[in-house]
Amino acid sequence: MKISFIVNFILFSVLIALAPAQPAPPPTETTTTTDAAGNSGRGRRGNANPAEAQARQMARLREQFAVKDDAEWSLIAERIAAVMELRRNMGSGRFGQSPGGGGNRPELVVIPEQAALHAALADNLSDTEITARLTRLRDMRKQNEARLDHAHEDLRAVLTVRQEAVAVMAGLLN
Repeated sequence: MKISFIVNFILFSVLIALAPAQPAPPPTETTTTTDAAGNSGRGRRGNANPAEAQARQMARLREQFAVKDDAEWSLIAERIAAVMELRRNMGSGRFGQSPGGGGNRPELVVIPEQAALHAALADNLSDTEITARLTRLRDMRKQNEARLDHAHEDLRAVLTVRQEAVAVMAGLLN
C-alpha cells in the first residue's frame, strides 16, 4: 500500500507541475448551459472536452515560446505532444476509480502490469508470483522512462535556450 501511495503522490506532483503557470483568460462565449443537475455552467470548464483543454494549453505554450512560424510550431507541438502522451501513460492510473471520472480530472490510464500486481496482492498470491509481477512492472517503467528521456531530448533539440527554459518552467523538461 505504501508503494502505491508514494507512486500516486509522485504522479500527482507531476500533474501539478504540468499545470499552467498563468491563469487561463476568461472564456469569451456568453452562452449559458445547464448540466444534468440543473446547475448553470456559464463560463465553467468543469466538464470541458480534454481535446479542448489540451488545445488551450498548447496555445498558451505557443505564446510563451513566442513562436510565430506555423511550420516551426508544428514541429515543436508534435514533440511536446509526444512528451505529454508518454507522461500520461506512465502509470498514473489508480485503483478504485474509473477512467474518465468526469469533472476536470485527467483520464486515468490502466497499466496492465500494475493491474496484474494489484490483483496478485488482492488475491494473496505467492511471493514468487508477486516478485515476478513486480519485476515486470519495474521493467515496463524503465522502458517508459527511457522513451520519455528520448522524447525530452527530441524536444530539447528543436528549442532555443529561452524556449527550453519555458519548457522547464512548464514541467515539460527537467
